Amino acid sequence: METFDVRARIIELLNEKNMKNAELARKIGCDRRTVAYWSTHQRAFNADMLLTVCEALDITPNQFFKLDEIKSTPTASETLLKLNELNESELKEKLAKLRKEQFLVELAICVQEDPTLIPTAFNLKSGKS
Repeated sequence: METFDVRARIIELLNEKNMKNAELARKIGCDRRTVAYWSTHQRAFNADMLLTVCEALDITPNQFFKLDEIKSTPTASETLLKLNELNESELKEKLAKLRKEQFLVELAICVQEDPTLIPTAFNLKSGKS
């Protein structure tokens, strides 16, 4: 199975955006060394930081991972503009949907990394009594 090189992708995005580690660090509220450590594999990139990094770079997670839907996926700025046009109940509905989607993405990533988690993830009992 092919793995995704987060380190290389962060470097690539920083270069595309003409951004330095220090600027990204400032935007996401961490020390510049943390970003540098991600770039050199001295520190693991925490999946919890993904959305924060994407927002700072004004890209979507799909764009970060170079998924096929890139062309049809709006940027973070475009999404925020559309959300500003919604009323409170519509926003709550969208937020609930996003939370479900985020859960499913996180679950898919976990299961892809360790297929033995499938029974645990779906609260299934093993065939043993």
